[in-house]
Amino acid sequence: MTITRKIFLLFLIIIVILISSSILLYQLRASFLENTSWVIHTHEVNTSIESLGSLIKDAETGQRGYLLTDNNSYLDPYHKSIESIHKEFIKLKNFTLDNQKQQTKLSELEPLISKKMSELESTISLHNNGDEDKAHEIVKSNLGKNLMDQIRVVLDDMKKKEAELLAIRQAQFQENLEKTFLAIVFGSVLLIIIVGIITYVAVRNINKNITEHIDSENKLKHLATHDALTNLNNRIGFEKEINYEIDRATRYKHQLSIIMIDLDNFKTINDTYGHNCGDIVLKDIGHILANSKRKVDYVLRYGGEEFLLVIPETSLNETRDFAERLRLKIASYIFKIGNDKEINVTASMGIANFPNHATTFSELLNAADVAMYQAKNDGRNRVVTYQG
Repeated sequence: MTITRKIFLLFLIIIVILISSSILLYQLRASFLENTSWVIHTHEVNTSIESLGSLIKDAETGQRGYLLTDNNSYLDPYHKSIESIHKEFIKLKNFTLDNQKQQTKLSELEPLISKKMSELESTISLHNNGDEDKAHEIVKSNLGKNLMDQIRVVLDDMKKKEAELLAIRQAQFQENLEKTFLAIVFGSVLLIIIVGIITYVAVRNINKNITEHIDSENKLKHLATHDALTNLNNRIGFEKEINYEIDRATRYKHQLSIIMIDLDNFKTINDTYGHNCGDIVLKDIGHILANSKRKVDYVLRYGGEEFLLVIPETSLNETRDFAERLRLKIASYIFKIGNDKEINVTASMGIANFPNHATTFSELLNAADVAMYQAKNDGRNRVVTYQG
């Protein structure tokens, strides 16, 4: 074979390898973009599910506050939530048009929400008409609680399905990434045999691209499990860790406490100073909580202005002392919200303990929530332990 033919064959092989590598890189990019889109979509669905649950909870909170205090100001969040619940439901339905299982869950959810709204409306109407006893009887009948529990079950099931979809899509992406990587390495070896220096440059660029893709995937994973504003954990995937801690506490007969924290009059801060200033307050609260906890503790933004601390291997008395120190730290902190404006913020906290108050995470959460609302009703800026 002549030198000319050998050179021609060499360049032909290089061209084929380069074309193949380009096709593989294009497929990698297309796969990455598609998976990124699905991950973002799943995140949007989860956010919508969280928002719908929060709106229903806000409506119930407004109703309970009004029935307990006869204070019309509690009806403001109730009316606002009622207006938004239908819109958020339609939004969630549109988000999941491609998912028949989620559409089926929404079909289960719709009548439950309708019944829950009817229960809230009827008790408020009875109270307004002077029949407070009848309204309180409906509340004590646990009709509303049972409906809310059923709604939570459906919403939690929907979140689990989205988490399963996210795991599948990430696994598919990882598999495609590994196959592409192996093909690229094989092509790189051939290039090394033909032209060492060309192969070196190609591998370096390929590895750079792969690293960027992996970094992007890690960022997406972080976004899916962390609150974007405070960088604290969010509720997605958190239940597994908490159930692990409860199992561990059961096995070793340890205590475990949680603190539900709700910022007082946070709506007033947003209305007075604007949502940007409210975001500054939430960020600072996140820093305070993150810097106050131990390494073994968990802290997450539970939703809106609510935060949750999970404290393993801690007695009720130790938790009370810690919560009180935390409450004082928040109350004494000066929040600088811009334009030389400084404000103070207080927080109401509810404590529940395993196994004294509950034996499951959902029960523990409900107990801490009840205690937190008791702190609100008692005048805010205080720590209350569940007394159920």
